[in-house]
Amino acid sequence: MTNDGLVISCSHGDEKAIEILYRTYHENLFRVCLKYASNEYDACDYMHDGFIHILKRIKAVNPEMVSSLGGWLCTVMRNFILDQIRANKKQIYCDFIENVFDSEDNNYDNDSFVDRISRNTLLDLVETLTPQFKKVFIMYAIDEKQHKDIAKELNISESTSKTNYHRARKILKKRLGDLKLI
Repeated sequence: MTNDGLVISCSHGDEKAIEILYRTYHENLFRVCLKYASNEYDACDYMHDGFIHILKRIKAVNPEMVSSLGGWLCTVMRNFILDQIRANKKQIYCDFIENVFDSEDNNYDNDSFVDRISRNTLLDLVETLTPQFKKVFIMYAIDEKQHKDIAKELNISESTSKTNYHRARKILKKRLGDLKLI
């Protein structure tokens, strides 16, 4: 089957053509996924979701316009992965900010705030915390562990874990204010 025929068949939902497309290009596409993923598990997720994205996009492709099907597939996969990474980074920032501020704190607009602050600034601020505050803050706010589990892991009481987290949050909030970012 020619590439033109393969694109046309895939765009019509022909399962045999989709299987041929996958078997022909999955190694190259997976290499693209591995290039951007932090581990093989994430690469598999990218491969799965990205291939579905490719199948949706292939319907809009004029087969004559795709001179190199493999190159087009890799470009679509790469762009899909980069979009996912950007979306994930913004979500991590939003989660981080929501963990620093109370939900009742209306002094900031989360979306515009996230656009103004860099990942490095956030990490630098967390690094300024005392080792105990930093551990608890990261475990609770970023790793999403419960205070009971943090207490066991750090060999502290659950109330100490909660206190350390709230003090860390208060310090971060003050330092963000000092930077005039809120």
